[in-house]
Amino acid sequence: LSPDEKTLYVNHEDGLYLLAFDVQPDGTLKNRRNFAKYESVRIPGHKDSRIAEGNGADGLAIDGAGRVYAATNKGIEVFSPQGQHLGTIPVIWGVEQFALRKPANLAFAGTGKKTLYIFGAGGTAFKVEMVAEGFKGRAK
Repeated sequence: LSPDEKTLYVNHEDGLYLLAFDVQPDGTLKNRRNFAKYESVRIPGHKDSRIAEGNGADGLAIDGAGRVYAATNKGIEVFSPQGQHLGTIPVIWGVEQFALRKPANLAFAGTGKKTLYIFGAGGTAFKVEMVAEGFKGRAK
C-alpha cells in the first residue's frame, strides 16, 4: 500500500508493468492501471524455464518517501511515487543458481528501518544498509 493507503501496488510476474489500484473506502479496488514499467530481464533460451520467461516480479516494499521497491529478476527495482524507474539495487549470483536464489521478498527493518532485507527463493538472505528509511506509519 502507498503511505496514505489509497493505492495498492501489485507485481505482475508475466507483465511489463507493476500495477496500481485505487483503494475505495469500503476496501474494494478500482481503476487498475499500469504504474511502472519493469526494467527486469528475461534470459532467452536459458534451459531453466523459471528464468527464461517473465520478469520474476515478486515481493514489494515501500519507503517513507513513498518509493516502491520490487524484487525482480534484475534485482530490486526502485520506482518513484509517480512510477518512474529510479534505479536497481543489484543482487548478484551465478546464472546457474539464479532460479533458486532470485530475489523473492524484501522488507525494511532494523534501527530506524534503514536496513533493507532481501530474501531469495532458495533460502538466501542479504541486507543492505540504506539512506532511505522504510515507511513507519503501519505496524507489521
